[in-house]
Amino acid sequence: GKKEPKSYYGGNEAKGGFPVHKQEHLISCGPACMRMIAEWASKEPQSEYFWRVRSGWSSKYGFGRVHLTDEVANDLFAQMNVEHKKVEIDKWHKVPPELPENVVYLLWTDSYDIDGANVGHWMILVDMFDSTEWEKGRDSVKLAVTADPQSDKLQIWNWKSLLASEVRAAYRIEPK
Repeated sequence: GKKEPKSYYGGNEAKGGFPVHKQEHLISCGPACMRMIAEWASKEPQSEYFWRVRSGWSSKYGFGRVHLTDEVANDLFAQMNVEHKKVEIDKWHKVPPELPENVVYLLWTDSYDIDGANVGHWMILVDMFDSTEWEKGRDSVKLAVTADPQSDKLQIWNWKSLLASEVRAAYRIEPK
């Protein structure tokens, strides 16, 4: 029979405690991600409403329907007391990003509404690891752990599938 491992998670166990909160409004994934990053960096509870107000978010347009402007990003990340850098994502198809314990990435990905319009979606890349070879003949694959504000727990994606969903922008985030 199959020999199953004790755990499928081969990543950094410390990252398993990353704060995850579901977005409180249909299009508030951006402020929900800001809340999670701020809570992770400060170790203090945060309010999504606070980050909605700070970011200029609106229930009609969100802030994700267009890319987060550099000016707004600089302001928000400064308030969180984190270092941030917009990163080149094209090379991720060849070499995935490294994620030490004190680094996460804020991702802007494609996401389609019921009418087929690409409305985009923000999520956080928390960790990456290689899957275990628990079935004979099965290749190990790179897996990505995300904090997706559409769920109340961490999600695991096949890295190639996440890239195939078109990651359009990414910010490397590290507490100061």
